[in-house]
Amino acid sequence: MKLSRSTSETRVFVLSWTSLEQLYSSIEARLPKVSITAKCADQLDREFTSLQELKEFSNPSRAAIKQLKITGRDLEHDQRFSISLSNERGSNVRIMLEANEENALPLNEFASDTVESLVPWYSWVARVDWYWLVLGGWLATQLALAALKLVLAGEKAALNPSTSVNALEALKIALTSFAPVMVGIGLNFVRDRFFPMGTFAIGQGTLRHSKAEVVRTVWIAGLAVSTVVSVVVSWFS
Repeated sequence: MKLSRSTSETRVFVLSWTSLEQLYSSIEARLPKVSITAKCADQLDREFTSLQELKEFSNPSRAAIKQLKITGRDLEHDQRFSISLSNERGSNVRIMLEANEENALPLNEFASDTVESLVPWYSWVARVDWYWLVLGGWLATQLALAALKLVLAGEKAALNPSTSVNALEALKIALTSFAPVMVGIGLNFVRDRFFPMGTFAIGQGTLRHSKAEVVRTVWIAGLAVSTVVSVVVSWFS
């Protein structure tokens, strides 16, 4: 009996050289004809017949790997397994499997376990659309404040409605309304730059990942914590 799988998921991952070696060897143990293909930043697609060839490529910044696909086949080409990882924002992990029961069951479990093991600590940060989160939060806050003012004002609001808004107040309202948009755009820019959906920490990509991790943990996380602490202190002071 043959079993098959063809799925695509949206995941955040960091693929290290150690994880890549384990992935390659596990596929090779069941489907010995293994190949690796990569789509790179220089618009070239590269095919590697072994891990050693990939290691010699070194993943330089000018040709950084954007998508990596590992494919395994049996000698008769009757069975096939592939896993594709990319740094796209949606459907960036694809798994395809067509094999007999003996190989399909362990390969299917291995694929799922591998994807889970590659998820970094900042997965939730990378997946959030901060633009809509900030804008939605701001709108909800404004509506809540407006409703609260109406409740507190009661009949006075109906008997004494405000009929004029001066130019300075109008400018303040416009700037206040525009601020959440800019904050959301800025946060999404930081997310895309320092919290990517997919990271290939192999070759020179290891150093790039290490530098980004310092920015994530020291600068960005530190700034976020200090901001939250300042807000909390201001509330209770």
